[in-house]
Amino acid sequence: KGASKNMYPRILNTYVDYSNKNGKYYLYTNAYSVVLSNDCRTDFKENLNLKESIIRLFEGFVDKTDVKDIITYDYDYLKNYSFKDGKNLLFRVNNDYFINITLLNKIKGMIGCNKVNFIVKNNSHHPIIEVVGRDMQVGYLLPMKFY
Repeated sequence: KGASKNMYPRILNTYVDYSNKNGKYYLYTNAYSVVLSNDCRTDFKENLNLKESIIRLFEGFVDKTDVKDIITYDYDYLKNYSFKDGKNLLFRVNNDYFINITLLNKIKGMIGCNKVNFIVKNNSHHPIIEVVGRDMQVGYLLPMKFY
């Protein structure tokens, strides 16, 4: 519920080029996640105005220098032990956070998913959900806070 109310419309269904000497890559965001892919999708629009912001956000997620804890879940485990909440399927990680399986499935549709890492960093006020996809593709999703 909170994710749809707080979406930043300027980054909804947008991408930026993240290519380097090793290959062609794209960063996609739909306002609740950031996904690194080697495929260029035609249903997202390029957003050059926010390129640096999207890259900085992604690189903050990728940075694992100050990790406090990583809990790894198999995708099937998350799916099998989730529960329905309105239109969303949720998995409760702890007393504070949920993983929205409905949103996770959208990332899975783009890059695949075998495992999901729930990452708690020392220098961050919220954990990160890392979706490990095929061919070195990765997606990041912010968890839902339980109130």
